[in-house]
Amino acid sequence: MRLRFEKSTWIGAKPAAVFAHLSEPSAFLGLQPLLVELHETGRGRDAQGRPTRRFETVERLYLAGVVPFRNRIEGVLTLASDGEAIEVTVRSRPRLVLHSHYRFDPEAAGTRVTEAVAIECPRPLAGPVRRQAERAHERLLAALKERLEGTAG
Repeated sequence: MRLRFEKSTWIGAKPAAVFAHLSEPSAFLGLQPLLVELHETGRGRDAQGRPTRRFETVERLYLAGVVPFRNRIEGVLTLASDGEAIEVTVRSRPRLVLHSHYRFDPEAAGTRVTEAVAIECPRPLAGPVRRQAERAHERLLAALKERLEGTAG
């Protein structure tokens, strides 16, 4: 089953600063609330010559909302265009693929960050996967705003 949603926030930082920050996989620790470990595994270029960063991560999830388990994920971050977009694709069990496309548009002396998310997962998991993903990505954008604006408590 394929799920889609989009999230957006305004950040009081220049697009180049937001792009530079998110271009490093390590930046996602502390932003994405489910991640508990992240290790970059390599850098290279994709078939179109765009820079890539490969990584492995572990997220802490809860089965039925109460049973914790650690989910290993493999991912690739692609710098999709000259400071305007970043693509992140992660794969995990069971047959789950999440693709995020971050766009950075100048707006009112800051940046409008828009994240379009597409998830492929088995139909029985669609409801819980969507709910957890939407919450996690809302928190990611809020944490990114706090981090780049220096307003974290």
